[in-house]
This record gives sequence, structure tokens and C-alpha cells, in this order.
Amino acid sequence: MKIYFSLIMLSLLIFSSCVKDKSSYLTQEKKEVKLDGYEVDGNQPAEAEGVLMPGLHQIKLKLTTNGVESNRRFTYFMPVSINKSKPISLIFNFHGSYNTGVDPLQDVTMNHPLSQLAIKENCIVVFPAGEDTGAAVNWQNSDYHLPFVDAMVDYFKTHTPVADLNRIYTCGHSSGAIFSFVLASYRSEVFAAAVPVSGQMKLSASDVPSRAVPIRAFNGVTDATVLYSAASDNIKAWANAIGGYFTSDAVNSDTLKIDNYKRYLTSKWGGGKTDIEFYSILEEGHGISWFYIMPLMWEFMNAHPKNKVSSGLYISSQLKRFDAQEGQTFSSEIRYTEGATVSVLSAPSDWTVNYSNKILTVKAPNDFFGSSTINRKGNIKLKVERNGTSAEIILPYSLTAPKTYYEIGDVVYDAAYNPAGIVFWVNPANIKEAKIIALEHVTRKFGPVGSSFFTPDYNDGYGNTLALVARNKTLNLGLTAATSAFMYASEYKASPGTTAGWYLPAVDELKLVDANLAIVNAALAKYGAVIQITNSASSYHLSSTVLNQSGKKFYTYDYHTNPSFHGYYVLTASSDNTAFVSTRPVKKVTKP
Repeated sequence: MKIYFSLIMLSLLIFSSCVKDKSSYLTQEKKEVKLDGYEVDGNQPAEAEGVLMPGLHQIKLKLTTNGVESNRRFTYFMPVSINKSKPISLIFNFHGSYNTGVDPLQDVTMNHPLSQLAIKENCIVVFPAGEDTGAAVNWQNSDYHLPFVDAMVDYFKTHTPVADLNRIYTCGHSSGAIFSFVLASYRSEVFAAAVPVSGQMKLSASDVPSRAVPIRAFNGVTDATVLYSAASDNIKAWANAIGGYFTSDAVNSDTLKIDNYKRYLTSKWGGGKTDIEFYSILEEGHGISWFYIMPLMWEFMNAHPKNKVSSGLYISSQLKRFDAQEGQTFSSEIRYTEGATVSVLSAPSDWTVNYSNKILTVKAPNDFFGSSTINRKGNIKLKVERNGTSAEIILPYSLTAPKTYYEIGDVVYDAAYNPAGIVFWVNPANIKEAKIIALEHVTRKFGPVGSSFFTPDYNDGYGNTLALVARNKTLNLGLTAATSAFMYASEYKASPGTTAGWYLPAVDELKLVDANLAIVNAALAKYGAVIQITNSASSYHLSSTVLNQSGKKFYTYDYHTNPSFHGYYVLTASSDNTAFVSTRPVKKVTKP
């Protein structure tokens, strides 16, 4: 029941990406159609007990699911030319959505590309009928359909000729493609490979199967029914969670061409737990033609029987290179083929390089100019071995010469070499001194400090903040980083009650940020939230400048799109506080 409940929830999620799907079976071209010894409209031989007969046959199965009895149907096609002495492949094809009341089996003929494939490639093809939900005929209720799939598989196990149990495959279009993903997840021990067309499935933690099923998915780039970007994102998630790959490990092709059809691109992950492949059909929407892609579909199925063991080796690093400052340490996850062993093949003697428990740790030398520092640029090599075969990866490293001055837009790192802030001002009289603005953005109230207390400095937010923190302590106001902007800024990157030198900027320090906003935002975009230039209340940022001008005044700087509003924006509080206002700390930094 747990599995069925999760599948119900799953179906609500994954089918939300398909809207108004009327794909059904797409009209297929009928070039070079083979009739397999029977006329399409002729009489087929009747099926004997326990024996599969050539031709098209519709079968009814009586099932009881959760106490409810139902009749389910499928049509199978077995060619006259089936060779019982050779492995027989069994291919299940799940249709797309039909309008309610339509029989999804009415258009199944030997003209279908899969039927034609069966004649040439020693296959039996199965066309199951989905459920009429009252809104459409499709495969939406996974918990209802999985027992049907189990029953169909059992049917073909108990009828001769028996298909090769290592060569059972699933494919489908749209709704059927999504269900093929479901089967690859929830029936991974049955299906050797899956080839979904115009579908996608969003993975959850419970979807990761015990066996990684090979996937070759086809999606149209201009698909308006199943969003292409979602399909792309989800196949990457599949490659990561099920294939065991880093997303960046994909091998991407140049533009290719399907004969007499469309151009396409491929992204492939291989050598790990299984092969995951994504075919992007250019200038194509939801209606990808199976007639033209069938050779590519079969190529993948035929190459991936369930009992095939990959001979390839895979090894990859989460970080592809190590560009270090003096003393900087990196940790990078290493992924590789299961059952293999990994070792460090070569590493620079003056760097500290260790590998343990799938983590590669790399520490740079402490002194760029030191006499013991001889390797400032080169490669670290890792080796993976299994069953007498091996493979290597090369990870470049470099040691950056220490910069002795600051420039606008520089990233400043903390003691652990994590990015801490962006330089927005450099002292023109001493370029070793600068101010940085934090990567994070929050909203805070200023905090009530008394209607007769002011911190009027326009330029020195550090002095303003010290005075405000002292006021909070002296009067025991109880303001914290959670309730007050100046306390948040003071305790930023420090434990409660302490400071790391950050402070709430004075209003003209925010003006300095504005003077170099494009450069600062370009740097912020790589590490944190940029300072928004908007036409809303979120365009102004709180400062520590508080003046007594016709009442209590909290100064902010407004990064507004309208030039007439851009600049100082004064908040007049009816009480001794502000509403929630954008807040971002700053800090003074120096180089030795």
C-alpha cells in the first residue's frame, strides 16, 4: 500500500507536465510495409491454448486490484517469421492519451512501425489499452496499471514461444512515455531498457530502483505539451540519481540528422551503472514520427539486454579542476564504476593530495613564492581498475599568485576559502584597503533604539553600528539578529553575541555600491543574490544612518528603476522602528 500511495502522489506530479494530450497513435507513413504472409484485413489464425499465434490478436485479462475486479485488454503482434531458435524480444508499447470513450486498440495494425520492426527483428510487440478515467484514456493511475503489466508479463511467460526474459522492453508516447519511466523505476527487475518518446518523469527519492534501467529518451525541442526544458532537467536528474553520474559528465554531440527527417542532438552518460541518453529532436514538437526514429529506438533496445554487463569503466570528479589560492583546500566527490578500485596515479609533491571513501582532498601550498613550492600548475591523475582493465582521469590544478591590491568586483574569501563578499569600494590612497558587500540578502526591521537616539554619520556605518549595538546592550533592549537589522549585520558570520567585523552600511556606503553596481552585480551573480534594480519597495536597502529631521528618520538607499526615485529614500516611522526592509552587511578588508 505504501508503494501504491507513493505512486498515486507520483502520478499527480508527473502528469501535470502533460496538458491536453491528444497524441494517441500518430499517423505513420507506410513506405515498404511488409504484410508478414497475411493481408491486413484478412483472417488471422485462432490462438491455441498456451500458444502464441502469428498475426494480431486481442487478449482480455480478468484482474482484481485492491478488491476491484476489472477486464483489461491488449493486442499482441507476432510475425510468421518468428524464429524460435533465436532470442525473441518482447516490446511493450504504451499509447498516448485518447479522448474519453475512444478505443486505443482500434488503430493497431501491422502498419505500425513496431509491427514492421517485429517482422524484421524477431520480436513480439504488445499494445496494451490504458484506462478510461472519464477525462481521457491514458496511463495516469500507476497503481492501477502496474498489476496489469505484471499480468501481461506473466501471460507471455506462460505462452510459447517464450520471449527471452532478458529482452523485455518498454516504450511509449507522451502518457505512455511517462508510464515507461514509471516501469523503469518500479519494475526495473523486469524491463531490460526503456525508450520513452515525448514524455518525462520527475524523480523523487522513493523512485530510485535497485537496478538501473538503461534509458534512451526522445523529446521535441518545440514540444508544447511536454515542456522540453522539464524533460531535459529530469533526464539529468535520472542520470545523477539512477545512473550515478555527475550532470556535467554528459557527452554532447554535434548536430546530427535522421535520414529524410529532422536534425537532432544527443546527450549521453555511459560507463557507470547504466546508459542514460537524451535525444533532442530539433524543430519538432510533441508528434515525433516513430517511423523515422524506430531504427534508433531498436538500436538501443537490442544493445541493452538485461543480462549484458558493461565492459566500460567510468570515473569522474565533482570538481573538474582545482584553481587554488595559497593554502586553499578542496574536497571533491569521486564517482566510478561499481566494483572497481580507485587510486591516485600522480600528484604534485608540494600539494597535499589524499583519496579516501570516494572523496579526493586537495590542499594547495601555503606560500606561492616559497622555495619548497615548485608545482604551480599541472595535473592530478586518478586511476580506476576492474578485472584487469583500467581508465584514468586528469584533473588540472593551478596556484594563483597572491594579489597585493584590491579592484572593484574582486571576490574576497573567508579563512576557509569560501566566497564571503564582493569589493564595491577601494581606497584610492591605499589600494590594499577596500570594502566588501555580503553575498546574502535578508529583510529585517531596524529595531527600536529610542526616539531620541541617533546615529547620523552618512559615511561610517561601522561607527554607527557600534553605537547601536552598545545602545542595545546598555538599555538591555533584547534586540537580536533575528529582530534587528543592525544586530544582524553586526553578528553576520559570527556566533550570537560576537562580531566578525561586519556592519550595517551608512547610507553613502550604499551610494558607493550604486556607483559600481553593474560590476558588483556581475560578481554577485556567481555567488549570491544580486542587488535588484526594481520599481517596487524591495528596491531600497536599509542603512545605519538615523537622523532627527522633523521626526525619526531611517535613511535607505533606493535602487529604483525610475531616476526620480533613485537615491536617498527616508523612512519616517510612526513608532520607533521600521517595517521589514532589505538588509545586506558590509565589511572593511585590508591586504598585508
